[in-house]
Amino acid sequence: MMKSAAVVVALLSSVGCGKKLPEATPVIAPQGPAEVQAEPPRAQEAEVQAEPPQTPDAQIAAEVAAEVVAEEPGAAAGQCTRILEKSWQAIQPAFVKLQVQVTDDAKADLLTSGYDTRRFNEKCPSAPKVYRDCIEAGDNPLHFIRACHGQLAEPRPEELAIPTPPLESALLDAPALPAETGAKMLASIVGTWELANHWGTETWVIAADGKVEVTRVRDGKQQDKSSLDSFSVSFAKVGEMVVHYGSNDQRRSFFLAEDGKTLYTSGNLMWAVYPLRDGKTFVAKDGFDWVLATDGACEVVTYLGSVVPATCAFAERDGVKLFDLSYQVPGAMRWGTTELEPTQSSFPVFGSNLLAPNLAKDQAYKRK
Repeated sequence: MMKSAAVVVALLSSVGCGKKLPEATPVIAPQGPAEVQAEPPRAQEAEVQAEPPQTPDAQIAAEVAAEVVAEEPGAAAGQCTRILEKSWQAIQPAFVKLQVQVTDDAKADLLTSGYDTRRFNEKCPSAPKVYRDCIEAGDNPLHFIRACHGQLAEPRPEELAIPTPPLESALLDAPALPAETGAKMLASIVGTWELANHWGTETWVIAADGKVEVTRVRDGKQQDKSSLDSFSVSFAKVGEMVVHYGSNDQRRSFFLAEDGKTLYTSGNLMWAVYPLRDGKTFVAKDGFDWVLATDGACEVVTYLGSVVPATCAFAERDGVKLFDLSYQVPGAMRWGTTELEPTQSSFPVFGSNLLAPNLAKDQAYKRK
C-alpha cells in the first residue's frame, strides 16, 4: 500500500507539483564610462529583439502545459469508467473478509447508480488528466481521490466525490437478550447519573419503569427542557440501549461497568462496545474501519474497501488495560506533506469487552 502512496507523489511531481524553482540568472552591470549610452535599436532591429525571459512561475506553467497530452474524444469518460471498474475489483477481498454477499445491485451502486458515484461520473471527465491519472494509478483508486487532490498544485480543481462501497456487514450485529435479562439490566441502572465535561453537566434520573428525565446545566445555568429530555429506555440486545420517544425509537450503545458505578452510552453508534470473545479472535470498528483479529493477528478493512495489515497488542498503561492498534490507510498523508500518516488507536478494555475510545473518554455517566 505504501507503494501506491509513492506513486501519487511521483505522478504529480512529474507534472510540476513540487518542482524546484529555477535559480535566477545574475544580471551583470555594463562596464565603461557612465556617459556612454547604448544606442537605441533601430526599428528593424527592434522587431527581432528576443522576448523577455519568463518568470520562474511562468516557466513552470509552460512546462506543465507542455506535458498535457491531447485526449481523444471520450477518452476522459473512458478513464473515469476504468477508475470505478478497478475500484470494484480492488474491494473484492473486503467482501470476503466481511462476509458480505455480492449482488448485481451492489455492483451497479458503485459503478453507476450510487449517489456519490453519479456525482463522480458527472465531474470526472472534466477533471485535469494529471488528477485522473494519479487516481487510476492507486491500488484502490477510491482511496486516492482525496489523496491525489491534496497533492495537486494550487489553484486546485474541485475535488471529485468518493463513491462509497456497499460494505454493510452483519459481523457486529448484536445478539438478542432474553426478556428477563433486559429487565435485570434496567433494574441495575435505576437512580441518578451525571455526565460532566467542560460544557457543564447532563443528569439522567432513571425510574424503575424505565422513564428518564434529563437535566442539563451549561455555564452554571440550568437549561430549558426540550421534548427530547423526557423518554424511556429498554434493553433487547447485548451492548445496546433503546430510547423510546413516544412511537420513535433510537438505538444507543450501552455498557455498565462491573462495579455498577459508571455507565457508558452514546447515540453515535461508531462509539460502541465490542465483545472480545476469547481475546484472540474478535471484530471491532475503528471509526468507519473494520478491525479483524484472528488468532491474535490483526488486519483492517477500510471504509473504502482496502484490506490492510495492522499491528495490534494488549497493553497496560497507568493501571488501564488497552488494546493498541496501528495501520496505514492507503494514500493517507500528513496534511500539507507527502509523508504517510498511520492511523493509531487505543481501545480501553473492560472485562471481556473493548470500548470505542471516544465512548470511554467522553460518554461516562457516574452514579450519584
